[in-house]
Amino acid sequence: ITLKDIQENPNFRRVVDETIMKILFTDAAAEKGITVSEEQVDEEIERMREGLGGEKAMQEYLKAEGRTMQDMREYFEFTQLIMALLESKVEATDEKVRAEFEMNPDFYRRQYAREHNLTVDEAENLTFEDMKDYLIEQYKRNMSGQLFEPTLNELKAKANIEYVYLPPEQRARIKAEEEQMAELEASEKAESVPDEAIQEDGSGEEPAPEAEE
Repeated sequence: ITLKDIQENPNFRRVVDETIMKILFTDAAAEKGITVSEEQVDEEIERMREGLGGEKAMQEYLKAEGRTMQDMREYFEFTQLIMALLESKVEATDEKVRAEFEMNPDFYRRQYAREHNLTVDEAENLTFEDMKDYLIEQYKRNMSGQLFEPTLNELKAKANIEYVYLPPEQRARIKAEEEQMAELEASEKAESVPDEAIQEDGSGEEPAPEAEE
């Protein structure tokens, strides 16, 4: 197998990228002390089994995909790890969650009622406080989806990644592009902060106007 074969093989590059992503997210989660329990993985496996229609359908699916149950456990463990890491970066204040809820309260009431086996009448009377914990969880999950690419780019920029199967100049270019992407996203995030929230003296108050002479 020549170096040219490897460089031009899209499957090889995909495997390399997926391996790097897994290492970066796993290390980042470990730094924050984030872990996934066996019970969490079991819940995902059971949810998949029910969605497919039972154990027989589950086994048929695994056979058709050429996967084992251990493969699925590792997959769900990793996806849950990523989700937990991204959700830890979401600031879910009462104000933000309430604002999201008030944009479409009936939708969240129906969703909550369906997951908690409530009647239509019971759902209509649900308040924000009744569903607060649930709404916070949903808000974190929804917002975390937007953080995947920025977080991955940030981790790549900070990591010392050497693509040894590539020429040095191409490796240097990839590293520079990753750092530039991370800087751009950081800049866009900073620009999204309202001007009025930033005060030179840090007091949170507008500076007093200078007296005219």
